[in-house]
Amino acid sequence: FFCIGVIIMNRSNFLYAVQEILTSAFDFKSASGGICGFAVSSAMREGFSKGLFTNEAGMGSSPIVHASADDTTPEKQGLYGMAEVFLDTTVMCSITGLAIVISDEHISSNGALMLQNALVSSFSEIGGIFCTVAIFMFAACSIVTWSHYGTEAVSFLCKSKSSVIIYRTFFCVMIVFGAVTDISNLFCISDILNGLMVLPNIITVVLLFNANS
Repeated sequence: FFCIGVIIMNRSNFLYAVQEILTSAFDFKSASGGICGFAVSSAMREGFSKGLFTNEAGMGSSPIVHASADDTTPEKQGLYGMAEVFLDTTVMCSITGLAIVISDEHISSNGALMLQNALVSSFSEIGGIFCTVAIFMFAACSIVTWSHYGTEAVSFLCKSKSSVIIYRTFFCVMIVFGAVTDISNLFCISDILNGLMVLPNIITVVLLFNANS
């Protein structure tokens, strides 16, 4: 709602923002030959990794939560899973991206500051406070969720309570490590680890598909 407010308050720049996003994504006139190929592959890698980072599609992690839901209907949980990816990536990320570009914060800022400055530009200090609280809440939810994912996985693999205690201790240490690590290095590590999760999951899905067919 805050991002929609930014878009409405800067609606005169809406067409400019859409044009800026589309031209930045598909304009390869400034590059040629091998440079163009590198630019395209780099953009695709960045897009795939950040898309995976935001929606977890293909990682096999969210089914752990869906499997523990009170509703035992697989079809309904599958629909919820697909809706999550659509709402998170197509709706939320598009609105957030538009709010950032429409306020020109993509030019002077980087990372989470882009969104924070975009909200501050339209809602003054309230926007900045909201952004800080929202990021904190999202981070807290992510920490709890990934702790649950890991606990379930370790419990399944090791079948012992001590292994779960060791995992949770290691997890807490990694929270501190993540908080003090350079953000670019952190994203690099997360991209590698996410990729390592996707690979066996995709292979398993293909094998299960072939078995069912």
